[in-house]
Amino acid sequence: MTVNKAKTTLSQLIAAVEAGEEVIIMRDKEPVVRLVPAGEPVPTRQFGALAGKVAVTNAFFETCEIVRQGFAALPISLEHAQVAGALSGTHRDPLNRMLIAQAREKKMALVSNEQLFDAFGVVRIW
Repeated sequence: MTVNKAKTTLSQLIAAVEAGEEVIIMRDKEPVVRLVPAGEPVPTRQFGALAGKVAVTNAFFETCEIVRQGFAALPISLEHAQVAGALSGTHRDPLNRMLIAQAREKKMALVSNEQLFDAFGVVRIW
């Protein structure tokens, strides 16, 4: 959704957000604004909140349904981190940036309904 299109369809965008849709407004193919409901609380992150309380061992992954379906973990490499750090744009979420870097390097599609990935030249399914 471009800024110009958002100006002309603001009422429809508000209705879409109220219906639970995610709306991202782009400028020059870069995501710049995400519309969210006003009453929605901003999530806060507390790093280390589960330290020492939760342990995820290899046994978890061996019994995981995703693994039984034939999916495998995709390791994060130093190259992925460097590409993720060098990505342009205003979207700063480190996990999304890492997914973009991995998708580019492995020439893989991302399965996501988040339109923000489209601005980074990766194939998105969904």
